[in-house]
Amino acid sequence: MEKVNVDKYVIMIKDIIDQDEADFLINMAKGASDEEWDAYRKSLGKDADSVNAAYGDWTKQMLWLELNPHLFEKAKELVESINRRSIYLINDHYQTDYTLDPLYNIYKFREGDFMKEHHDSGLSPDIKLGAVIYLNDDFDGGEIYYPKANLEIKPVARSLVVHPAGMIYRHGVKAVSNGERFSLAGFARLNHSQS
Repeated sequence: MEKVNVDKYVIMIKDIIDQDEADFLINMAKGASDEEWDAYRKSLGKDADSVNAAYGDWTKQMLWLELNPHLFEKAKELVESINRRSIYLINDHYQTDYTLDPLYNIYKFREGDFMKEHHDSGLSPDIKLGAVIYLNDDFDGGEIYYPKANLEIKPVARSLVVHPAGMIYRHGVKAVSNGERFSLAGFARLNHSQS
């Protein structure tokens, strides 16, 4: 693994997962049915339209593993291993005791898909960092950009990108112009456990 300081507060850790792990998750995503891809949107009920308006069109764009028990069972051990590796490196870099929400969702950006600008702490003030693991990079477009920080990152397969969740790191994802972009994403929060 190689850590790259993209700027003062944003890091990229290359090879956080290996090719077999990435392929397993991509193949799971590609093999999922439309109904499995649509489970998250359906779980939102009447709020689905407001989520789409805030972030972009989430129709069949997020495969939430916990909402699909047979997929969850296949991926749970791997995802928990990835979480442990990721939070160890995040805590080491930021010298803070964070917990990482389980990365139980796979995002798929098809040609034309994008994500509107947002800041992660806007979802909850408890969120301190955003984390994205890129499963592939064989696509065009799909860069994550931070307009206030004047920063843009082209995804690198099997890498973890971590950024602060506040307004200065408001970010979006540019439209994919060719291919499909697969990633895992989650949030780090301060660890308030009494261990």
